[in-house]
Amino acid sequence: HVTVVAARPTSSDPPAPARRSWPARLRPVLLAAGAGVALLVAFPPYDLWWLAPIGVALLALACRGRRMRTGALLGFLCGAIYLGVMLKWTGTQVGPMPWLLLSALQASYLAVLGAASARVSPLLVRRPALWGPVTGALWVGQEALRDRVPFGGFPWARLAFSQGDSPLLGLAALLGHTAWNIPTTAPAASSTTPSPRCAPCSTSSSPLSSRSSRSRRDCRSTTTAVNTITYVSDPRIGVETGRPRS
Repeated sequence: HVTVVAARPTSSDPPAPARRSWPARLRPVLLAAGAGVALLVAFPPYDLWWLAPIGVALLALACRGRRMRTGALLGFLCGAIYLGVMLKWTGTQVGPMPWLLLSALQASYLAVLGAASARVSPLLVRRPALWGPVTGALWVGQEALRDRVPFGGFPWARLAFSQGDSPLLGLAALLGHTAWNIPTTAPAASSTTPSPRCAPCSTSSSPLSSRSSRSRRDCRSTTTAVNTITYVSDPRIGVETGRPRS
């Protein structure tokens, strides 16, 4: 015999959630753009060094709970503002094309950082204490890659170079300018971690991805009553008949 499961919606199904408003959709974009501006003005001639950790936190917050592709776009936006404006001097003698190409190349490293941040964010929901160290390690990896690839890298605009007046400057002598990013970025990134009590709420308001959001919506909107029917072959009439399973 063959068992067929038929599902029908019940009257107690909760209503489908409303689509996110435009301000909610623009929120990660604004956070990424704000991160780029904060990182930019942390360097001379602005010298607002204390905005560098805030920029790191804003980018981590923008990429948290996003798809890797979305995280990459947000990281590229941040890098285009942060490094594109800072490297504008490279086009003063040779025209805008080298400046645009170099800026796009450097921003692509921030795109990799954004994709990695988006990828690890679901894994850190249950381990909020790791948000800061992991974010710091991702920044270290991004700068180490940018310093070496391609052709020996382009070690420009490292976070450490913005911290000439920071009270944490003494750590650079112990950790080096690359590993120094961890104690600088970790506290700021940890401040973006949702409270464990609010984890379910934060997950529902900022879904890990649109795919998982659609899955949850389908689960909520298709709570079903199952009607199981067993079909048996009836040789007397030569066709299959069905009756509810007892």
